[in-house]
Amino acid sequence: MLLVSSKLADEKVTIDTSSPEGTARIHVVFDKGKPATVEPASTILFMGGG
Repeated sequence: MLLVSSKLADEKVTIDTSSPEGTARIHVVFDKGKPATVEPASTILFMGGG
């Protein structure tokens, strides 16, 4: 699970993690709150607020 705080909405945030099974690396770059780069392309992002 990747969490990005709304406090970082105007920043560029890079997250590097692995799949739950540990078989793949996941690289996500958010730029101003929107995903700019997501690798691998099969990564599923759940975005929302509460």
